[in-house]
Amino acid sequence: MKKTVLALLTAALLPAAVFAEKLFEVDFDDYGVAPGIAGDKRVYRFKDGDLQLRMFPGVNGKGNSLNLANSECVEYLMPKNFNPKGGT
Repeated sequence: MKKTVLALLTAALLPAAVFAEKLFEVDFDDYGVAPGIAGDKRVYRFKDGDLQLRMFPGVNGKGNSLNLANSECVEYLMPKNFNPKGGT
């Protein structure tokens, strides 16, 4: 009985543990565009270094968000930062 319960718990919790690890995250809380979690932390096509005066409240007022001008772009590489098999 104990082995059956252990096997069921392992089967239920293992997928959550495998997919719970973040591959990529940028929170803008340090007033920069560099990712906090990433396989490749390089940032492309963004020139401005100090974002302190350009930050706005994040989702539901938590954290920060970045408001880009029409002429600006921030790019991150997909390899090492995104797993297409895992979805978004």
